[in-house]
Amino acid sequence: MESSDKAEGALKPPSEAEVDAMLDAEGKASLDKLKSASGKAYEKAYIRRSSKGTRSF
Repeated sequence: MESSDKAEGALKPPSEAEVDAMLDAEGKASLDKLKSASGKAYEKAYIRRSSKGTRSF
């Protein structure tokens, strides 16, 4: 049996277009806010959004 570094059936992450297609308006707004933030502002926005739970993220 040969060993491989690649996992069998590994999934590729979704493209930017696929992510945009999956998000509703609120999700797109949150993603845009995270993309435009950096440093402490990013951390604050990320934590605020994450604390709302994965149901709406």
